[in-house]
Amino acid sequence: MLPAPENIRYVQADQLSENSVLIDVRSPDAFERSHIGGAINFCVYEIAFIDKVKEYIAQLDQTIVVYGESKAFRGADYAFQKLTDAGYTDISVLEGGLANHQKSSFTSDIESGTFKIDRMKSSIRWFGRNLSNGHEGTIGIKEGSIDINGSGELSNGMVVADMNAIDCSDLTEESGKNGLIAHLASSDFFEVSKYPISKFELKEVNKVASSNEGSPNLSIKGDFKIRGKTLPFEFQAQFYPIENGYGLQAQFDLNRVKWGVLYGSGSVFESLGMHLVCDLVSLHLQLYFNKP
Repeated sequence: MLPAPENIRYVQADQLSENSVLIDVRSPDAFERSHIGGAINFCVYEIAFIDKVKEYIAQLDQTIVVYGESKAFRGADYAFQKLTDAGYTDISVLEGGLANHQKSSFTSDIESGTFKIDRMKSSIRWFGRNLSNGHEGTIGIKEGSIDINGSGELSNGMVVADMNAIDCSDLTEESGKNGLIAHLASSDFFEVSKYPISKFELKEVNKVASSNEGSPNLSIKGDFKIRGKTLPFEFQAQFYPIENGYGLQAQFDLNRVKWGVLYGSGSVFESLGMHLVCDLVSLHLQLYFNKP
């Protein structure tokens, strides 16, 4: 049960003391992407949340400060109530969470300039389907960058996908993984030998009205090049600061037929039966850009 806001004790970032134990209550993945220095991570959504805290903090009167993503979410409030119910007596919630702390601690030399994509942490996931099932996997990232202007706004950018690095995550070699990858790389789909890259180049950015910190806040327009053909494309994304850079999340469908990827399309071929493949392909972007 969530506590009423008036029953929660809040502290500001400049009120944190060395004697406090600072707990990030978000998921381990979120903590890995970005967190406040010196914080430890205990996910409040795990059943063992209290057990883990008790193992680390035995004294019930220990000063503890918890924080979540931002003021738009109540994970930290949830942790406050759980810890209070467990008998801890000196609990506070960091006002505004990680987002407010980052906003107050970022300096101008981090906010502006060119940021290079972190290829190891970033990912492009795909999902394709027919009428009865589907397949999913990843596409490699060759390069990418964004430019942040003096106002801290996204102004330019591009991402290049390595089409030679298409993978399938739901099949094994025994169940046909290599065959599917070879098919995707063939002229039936992306003809990778001739078109080894796909590229999105940003042209225009607009803010999404009435967005919150857990939903897309930017509308991004640009040129999408697939199989050697470039078309305008627009999608919404969640763009946010992380430690030493920025993160971007987006999920959207694109109609592969527009780029000449025709295999199994019911809008092109007749009586396909079991060979029918849906025109729409879903992409999920999880991109991180860091200051060089």
